Amino acid sequence: MKFKIATIALTVLMSSSCGSSKNVISEEPKQISNEVPKEEFIKGQIIFFEGEGDCAYAIKTIGEGFEYLDPLNLDDKYKIDGQQIWFKYRGLRRENRCENARPVEIIEIMIREK
Repeated sequence: MKFKIATIALTVLMSSSCGSSKNVISEEPKQISNEVPKEEFIKGQIIFFEGEGDCAYAIKTIGEGFEYLDPLNLDDKYKIDGQQIWFKYRGLRRENRCENARPVEIIEIMIREK
């Protein structure tokens, strides 16, 4: 009998802890002033692609090596080819929309002096 109660209690305890603890954030990207960014910002450049299968706008990271990112929530005011930016992003687990860039969500972004 005690074994049955312990098994039921353990099952209830385990099933109650199986919920997702992931917070869903659906807010607009934060716009911050032109002050010098903190270390966690990444240097990047907005790139306009005209080819088929490519995203219209992507971000090319600048630094050791580079990669192309597909910002799904890039505001129109940043959609300028060659625009220099500082930004923070979060990777997204979804199918790629374009061949050469992986999908991301912009968390914070600001224009960078060249």
